[in-house]
Amino acid sequence: MIPLPYLGQNRYKISWKERLTAFGIVGLILFLITLFVLEIPFFSRTFDVKMLVIVSLLIGLAIGLAIGYLIRTVVYEVHERFAVILMVAIPMAIFTPTIAHLSNRLLPRGEAQNVEIEYLSAEARVSERFGVQKGQEVEVSKYIIHFLHRQEVKKFQSHYHPFPKAQRGDKVGLPVQKGLWGFEFVALRE
Repeated sequence: MIPLPYLGQNRYKISWKERLTAFGIVGLILFLITLFVLEIPFFSRTFDVKMLVIVSLLIGLAIGLAIGYLIRTVVYEVHERFAVILMVAIPMAIFTPTIAHLSNRLLPRGEAQNVEIEYLSAEARVSERFGVQKGQEVEVSKYIIHFLHRQEVKKFQSHYHPFPKAQRGDKVGLPVQKGLWGFEFVALRE
C-alpha cells in the first residue's frame, strides 16, 4: 500500500462528551422540525393566530439573544461572538411559535364551551397524490368550514364535516376552548 500524506494526523480529537452533545443538538433540531410540521394543520383552528405567532416570535428572539449573549464567551473574536449570538437567537425565534401554539392547544384553561356561530359554507377538498383518475370514486380528504364569529369571517379545517345539515346563515354551536396563553381555538376532535 502506498502511504498517502495527511491521513488525519492533524485531525481535532473529539471527546465522547462533545460527540454526545453534537448528536443531542442535531436530534433536538430534527425533533423541533418534526413538531413544526405536525403542528401546522392546527394553526388554522386558532383564533388570532397571527398575534400568537408574532408575540411568541419576539419572546423567542429575546430569549435567544439573551442565551446567545451569555454563551458568547466561548469564542474570542468579535465577529465569532456575533455569529454565536445569532446562531442561538434565530432558531429560538423560528421554533418558539410552534412551541407556544402547541402548549396553548394541549394545555387548555378549562372545558370547551359551545359558542354560537353563523355557518357560512364548507368547501370539500380532495388530495390525491397523483390526481384523480377517470372513473375513480372521489373521497373528500378535508373540509374548510367558513363561519361568522364576533362579526368576523373565520375558517378552520377538519377531516369531517361537523355541520352536515346546516345551511348558510344557520346558527350552530362550535366547541371553542381557551388555551394556556389565552388564545381561543376550535376544539373539535378528529
